[in-house]
Amino acid sequence: MRPTDFDDKLLEIEAELYLYARALTRENTRAEDLLQETNLKILAKQGKYKEKSKFRSWAKKIMKNSFLNNVDHEKNITTVEDYSIFYKEMTYTPCCAESEVDDIYHAIDRLPDGYDKMIRLLATGHRYDEIAGMLDLPLGTVKSRIFSSREILRKELRDYL
Repeated sequence: MRPTDFDDKLLEIEAELYLYARALTRENTRAEDLLQETNLKILAKQGKYKEKSKFRSWAKKIMKNSFLNNVDHEKNITTVEDYSIFYKEMTYTPCCAESEVDDIYHAIDRLPDGYDKMIRLLATGHRYDEIAGMLDLPLGTVKSRIFSSREILRKELRDYL
């Protein structure tokens, strides 16, 4: 695989990786740090990627392992007694089981063509007008499709609501 193809694949799933990082860390700042760390590791391990394997799964595995290593590292940090309150606030508490996160991603993947991209962009903090500009669509179309996507996801994920 050419380096530009590899970079394109990484850019293509960046929004999804951010969502996964956000689900793991439950904090925007930590999610951004985890995404950055993962991107660096992916680029460093570019030569180890086998084209036959699924890039998205390979990247998520790297992110999950980085996250787990960070959590283990945080557990080993000893803190001064006065700072124990801050340390308790920093420890990881999962928002949901990994299988639930996977179910959410699979539900998003099953959305009609293009709708999944809009939901991912919305979830990463983009406004409707930004999404419309990025995808070169009218604002009303974006709003309508996001509304429809939410309804589909609500039905697909009703067991989690």
